[in-house]
Amino acid sequence: MKNRSELLIVLLILSCFFSMCNKDSKTADQIFSAATALFTDQEKEDFENTESLSHWSVVGIPDGPAGDAQFTRTNTTGPTGKNTTVLAFKYTKQGTPAPALFHLVLLRDFKRISFWIKSEASTTWVLAFEDNDKAVFAAFVECAQATWQKVELTPDDFQCTEDSPVKKAKLDASCITYGYAAFDLQTLWGGGAENTVCLDDINIIRSDYHIIKGDYLLNGELKTISEPTYIQGNLYLINNAELEVSSTRLIVDGEIGIDNGRLSFKNGFLHIKQNYRGEHIVVIKNGAITITHSELLSEYDICGAAIEQSQFTLAHVDMLMSGFSFSTLANSTLLADHVSHGGEFIIFENSACTLKNSSGIIFWICTAQELYEPLVYPAGDTVDRWQTPPALTNNITVNNCSGLLYGFIAKPGCNITLKDSKIRALGFLFKGSTQDRISDLKNQASFVDYPLKTKVHTLYFTNSSVQSWNFYTEDTARLTIENCEYGESISMKDSVININKSVCDGSGGYLGASGRSQTIITDSEINCMVLAQEDSRMVFKQSAINGSLITSGQSVISLYQTTHSGAALRYDQGKIVK
Repeated sequence: MKNRSELLIVLLILSCFFSMCNKDSKTADQIFSAATALFTDQEKEDFENTESLSHWSVVGIPDGPAGDAQFTRTNTTGPTGKNTTVLAFKYTKQGTPAPALFHLVLLRDFKRISFWIKSEASTTWVLAFEDNDKAVFAAFVECAQATWQKVELTPDDFQCTEDSPVKKAKLDASCITYGYAAFDLQTLWGGGAENTVCLDDINIIRSDYHIIKGDYLLNGELKTISEPTYIQGNLYLINNAELEVSSTRLIVDGEIGIDNGRLSFKNGFLHIKQNYRGEHIVVIKNGAITITHSELLSEYDICGAAIEQSQFTLAHVDMLMSGFSFSTLANSTLLADHVSHGGEFIIFENSACTLKNSSGIIFWICTAQELYEPLVYPAGDTVDRWQTPPALTNNITVNNCSGLLYGFIAKPGCNITLKDSKIRALGFLFKGSTQDRISDLKNQASFVDYPLKTKVHTLYFTNSSVQSWNFYTEDTARLTIENCEYGESISMKDSVININKSVCDGSGGYLGASGRSQTIITDSEINCMVLAQEDSRMVFKQSAINGSLITSGQSVISLYQTTHSGAALRYDQGKIVK
């Protein structure tokens, strides 16, 4: 749950669009008029890294509980005869559902899968996956007892299974997406015997990417990308430019900015690379982005906004690893239809959002309005049909969705009654030169009939609950948070947040600062990520931090008599001072 301030979004937009035409930008003609460099697209895993198991899990084949099975990183004698670290999968041959490893990895356009394998017992090892049409393909590897062997598989080695619901004569590697299951064929027959399979040096090679080094700028041009492409910079469309990306893979290691342009992405795989949350943003100004029948991947949530009558459309989209944190402002619209794990959508006044046939989404109403009738969120996380009241200019329509959560952000001037609602997170935004204090608020709060007032907000709760409290400041606002248990706080622009004797548990997001703001934490406990961006300062005194520290830009995190457990990551000129 990211920086939701309207002003911050505008600042991000300005920094994006007024700096886009730099000397490193390349036009489409400059890039595609000459042969581009090729990038060999492969993923290697040797399990030496402590995080190497993060994309693995145990599942049941067919769908069901995995049973008695586990996997670990284990030191053993490897294929070369030297001691090495491998993945060891220990399981019992229990019958269906059979325990299987699931490897979450991109398979689209793969040319070869190679790995080393050793099984304590002779058996048949199976790799299986579905294509986009639900056809099931499998490859079979005969394993000798207690012997390391090298395996190399190409698309031709995978055959459509007899029980596949859709029959195909041949695998088309451009029609598969993410993940495969790997299991011992004999577990399907049961018998109760135990076995351990060790895997090492997994290497998946996909078709090469064309590399675009630096920013890719389309200025009034109409272009199509239909081959795997890796933009090692920002992607910008301006002055009625249009870009269509169709039936291929695209990596963008930078921002995506639309200023009076259109981006269409269909039947493909889009990877927006990020080292931390909010590193690269997606902004649409007087334009449109449409993504259909595709998969999106990012290491962290993709932050962005649509402004000035823009449209952001997601249809039949699967989000992998992380979702969006996307805002709609200034008469813009957002449509999510058949979207899974979409993330969060923040709907400001005078903008619209339609959610259809989707799941795994939290939507936020962010408003300064005074509403005379109660606002009642849907009852439960499964919604057949729901719409915001007509008096509210945040126009949200929900049809046939599940796994929904509900958020609310009160801007200065907000005067609303929340009735019969379960609020996943409720935030307060403090702007201008406001000085205020919040004390004694606790997460997991329930209210029968309760007024909650600050100097600039008035909320009434009737038979409602709030799981997490969030706080945001901008301009030159000053806020003190004291003796609270809350989910997220972010200081922005030139504001200051003082946190005393409180716990931030991360249930609403993280602890952050951006712009030239300051967050000062004293005698408190932070159980989440801490992120300082731009030229901000975060100072911890006599506190405890359990989570990653991340600095970027010229920001500084200072620790005084403070303990820290977690990673310490520095980007750009960011500093962490202990």
